[in-house]
This record gives sequence, C-alpha cells and structure tokens, in this order.
Amino acid sequence: MAVQPDTQQTELFEEIAALARERLGGGDLDAALSFIALYYAGASLEDLVERQPDDLYGAAVAHLNLARRRAPGQPKVRVYNPQIEQHGWQSTHTIVEIVTDDMPFLVDSLRMVLNGRGDTSHLAIHPVMRIRRGAEGRIEAILPVEDAGEEEAAVEALVHIETDRQTEQTALDSIAAEMLSALGDVRAAVEDWGAMRERMRGCIEELSALPTGAGGGERDEVIAFLEWIEGDHFTFLGYCASRVERTCGRDGFSSEPGTGLGLLRGEGEGAPQPLPDLLPPAPAGAGAAELLAIARAGTRSRVHRPSHLDCIAVRRFDADGKLAGEHRFLGLYTSEAFNRVPRDIPLLRLKAEDLQRRSGYPPNSHAAKALQNIVDTFPRELLFQIPAEELFETATGILHLQERQRIRLFVHPDGFGRFCSCIVFVPRDRFTTRIRLVIQGILEEALGATDTEFTVRLSESVLARLFFVMRVDAGHTLRYDLADLERRLKVVSRSWADELHDALMDRFGEEKGAGLFRRYGEAFRADYRGAYSARVAVLDVEKMERIRENGIEMSLYRPLEAEEGRLRFKLFQLGRKPVVLSDALPMLENMGLKVED
Repeated sequence: MAVQPDTQQTELFEEIAALARERLGGGDLDAALSFIALYYAGASLEDLVERQPDDLYGAAVAHLNLARRRAPGQPKVRVYNPQIEQHGWQSTHTIVEIVTDDMPFLVDSLRMVLNGRGDTSHLAIHPVMRIRRGAEGRIEAILPVEDAGEEEAAVEALVHIETDRQTEQTALDSIAAEMLSALGDVRAAVEDWGAMRERMRGCIEELSALPTGAGGGERDEVIAFLEWIEGDHFTFLGYCASRVERTCGRDGFSSEPGTGLGLLRGEGEGAPQPLPDLLPPAPAGAGAAELLAIARAGTRSRVHRPSHLDCIAVRRFDADGKLAGEHRFLGLYTSEAFNRVPRDIPLLRLKAEDLQRRSGYPPNSHAAKALQNIVDTFPRELLFQIPAEELFETATGILHLQERQRIRLFVHPDGFGRFCSCIVFVPRDRFTTRIRLVIQGILEEALGATDTEFTVRLSESVLARLFFVMRVDAGHTLRYDLADLERRLKVVSRSWADELHDALMDRFGEEKGAGLFRRYGEAFRADYRGAYSARVAVLDVEKMERIRENGIEMSLYRPLEAEEGRLRFKLFQLGRKPVVLSDALPMLENMGLKVED
C-alpha cells in the first residue's frame, strides 16, 4: 500500500523534530521546533523527500541561526557551500539564505538575480512568519503569520535558495552583493509605492485643471488613461519630476532635486542631472502627445519581472501654459492590463476605433471582426506606443496575410531611437527553436541590436507569431531593407519539404504537383533528405508512380560529384520486402560492376 502524502510528511517532520530534541536543549529546543514546523510547512514534499533528514534539520537550524539577531529594515544575506565538518550539514549546491521584512515581489526578484547570472534555482523555500524581537533585535518568539494577536511581532520572510554550486569566494561574494542590491530595489519600490500613486493622483488633478481644449481635445482621454493606470493596472517602481532646460540650442530635461521615489530615489540628489529626452516639445495640435508620452526605459527591471521598464511621462505646464517639465513614472503593466481587450482601455480604445474607421469595413462584416481580433491579440507593449498610422499599416498587412503560409515581417522603431519592435509570422509547422534563433540573429545583425526580448504566440492559426523587442544603441542610425530582410528570413526558414513542394510544382504543374505533394510530402525519411536534394526526389517520385504499372523501377546514374568510374544504382519495388543484398550483388557483378558500398 502506498504511503499517503500527509502521512509521509508527518513522518518526515517527526524525524527532523527527533533530531532537534536529540541535539538541542532548553529554550533553544522550543524555538527550533516552532521554527522548523513553520519553515517547511509550505515546502513541496516531493522536494523534501529527496534530501536526508539530517540535511533538512541542518538547513533549518542554520537559517534560524542567521535570523536570531536582526535590526528592523536591515536584510541579512549569506551565500555559502555547507560542509558537514564546518556547518553540520551538506548540500551539492550553493546555498543562499536571506532574512528580511516580508515584501511583495521578493522571491521573483531574488530568482531574477540568479537567472541573470545564468544560474539555476534548484530549490526555493520561502516561509513567512511573525517574529517578536527584543533588545538588540534578538528573537523572543516565533509565531505563524496568521497570528495577528502579537502586535509587536513583525512579519518576516526567510528565503532559502539552492543554486548551481560556486567554489570561488569571489563568486559567492558577488551573489550576496547582487542579492542585497535587489533587496534594496524591492524595499525602495515597496516603501514608496503609496507616494508614487499619490503623485499620479496629483498628475490627474493637474491635467483636470487645464482648459478643456488642451491636448487637442484629448485631455479627458489622457485623464481616463491615468486613472486606469492608477487603478491597479501599473506596478509603480520609480518616479521623479523633471524640468525643461535649454542646452546646446535645444530643450532638454533635468531631474529636480528631492523628487526621486522608488528606483529613482537617487535622481535629483544634489545638482540636477540630465535625463534622456522621452519626447521633444510637441507642435500645436499634436493631441495626446502634448500631454503624455509612453515609452520603454533603457533599463531592465530588477523587481518582479526582468522586462525593460515601462515609462509614462506626464507633461507639466507653467501658469502661461508653456511646457515646464514632466512627471516620470517607471514600472510594469500588471497582468490584468494585458488580459483586458483594447476597447476597454483608455487611449487604446481610440486607436482601435481609428483603425476601424480608416479601414472602411462595415462594423459587423467579417473583415471588421478579423481586424478587431488582430488588435485584441496585438503585442500589448507595442500597442501602447505605436502611432495610429503605423498600427493601421501593420494591422491591415496582417489581415491581408490571412492564413497564407508565408513569412512576413513588420518592423517598428520607437520614436526615441532606443528600441526596435519586430513582428514575424512563420508557418506554424515550420517553427522551431532553431528557426527562431536564426531569425533573431538576422534581425539583430541588420538592426544593430545589443539586447533582445522575445515572445511566441501559437494558436489555432496556421501561422506562429514571433515578437522581438530589440535594444539598439541610441546613436545608431537604423538602415535596413525590409524586402531584403523578408527574403533572407524566407530562405533560412525553408524546409526540405518546401523545396520538394516547389520542385513538384515546377515539374508537374499545380494540380498534379499538389496531389503528389500530399502523397509524398512527408514520406521521405530523414536519412534520405540528408543524402538527396528535393530535385532528385522528384525523379524518384516519378519512378515510384510508374511502379504502379511496372512493379519495379531501376536507376543507374553517375552523381555530378562522383569520381571517374563510379556509379550509383537504385532499385524501386512496390509492396515487397526489401531486396536482400546477397541476391542483388551477384547480378551487378555479372554485369561487370564492382560493388563498393
């Protein structure tokens, strides 16, 4: 009879507790038993049973010893390779131990540190418990997080991560330093989250005080968008205010001292610092662009997820209505922002309406519905930033592509010279990781990309959609031939079956060629495809078709690359067992041939 998981877990915990009773005593025993029970309560039993009880006991007690004394707000990090003689337990992996105040995004952000280094997280245990500390930050009581009766007990997080083993002390120190830095980013973002939302509400009030016609009549839509952003659709990670300063004959932006929050706490400290321009002064009548800019920041987030940070810049005006500066918010759109359809999101709904109006399709027509689906599934990061004219060109291009199995490329440089977004459609049955890497390499070379993010969308469509966001040097001038790039992508993504299809069409015409491809397109084994070209296969297809009448076909030929005096021979049969070599060789030798292979 199989042991039930609950029973197995209880027995394992009893073994660990027995080791604690055997090796500890007095007050240490009570604290350790409470700690161990909470430490492994949420861990996967599958992960725990793979380890020795001695090592589970040692890992928990080692983490408890790290946590015994800690000042509020001061995280503790230890990265080491446990050994029996020195630490009382062992592991084949390097261990990361962390004790800190509980915060959102904690484990995701810490794992990002290891992923960014190319290291694997083999196990992560993340218990959260209430800990009451006395003088000098020493532990007095350990309680379940649900126990809210202890007002003086703070909620603390303990993170245990097992990663690829590192033997060099410099590598261990580097991991610890990066972990502390990531914890600092998380703390800054979490502590200033409320203040950043308050700044956003202040922006909404500032825009509401502007004349109704400001922003080309789109002021109300911009306000609705900012209210939507503030309503839990954007994870605020940084903020700073900037002011306009004229340098080298053009307007630029410099941070204002003391305004930085979250990840931008350092901005504005001391002398004003120049900031990269998100947008130039907009001409009169430019619409929402006068009031708002949406862009990708050049920095990847070290909090929550490792994407490039999204930047929302809200313009500020002086008493005379002149541009005075910007409110800049850094963060990441929440998952709900990606799940909602564009027609439910301010600003995006205007783009969707503009697209349908430009297309001229009747509202309930098939084409109008197909266009709406294209917008609904359009890469959301790009949809927030793409101008209406570019959206129309790309969306109609995708509509005309329909279900045709062909390569198609759409390239969208951002307006600030920092990113280039590429949408590539590839026949789904041809898509592989190798094809994706080859396509990515070609685009990176052509666009001068230094960093790339990608996503793949596979649906019931016959086409797979690849979406690349490529970071380019700000000073790099994009020069590329879209038609030539598309041609190169088609060449590298063609399969042997594609070559066979075209060769059959050339040889037999569309009707007969299509029928033969349906019969033979997947009939050739990998070793045949490796040895013979598709044009040779067409000749073999002809022979296989004639077998229906003759029952047998033969081919004696000299390959173009063959040495003098060497021939090859093929024998085709239908519905029979393969010809035994001992039967065939004497016949060939009787014709004066010497068989080599």
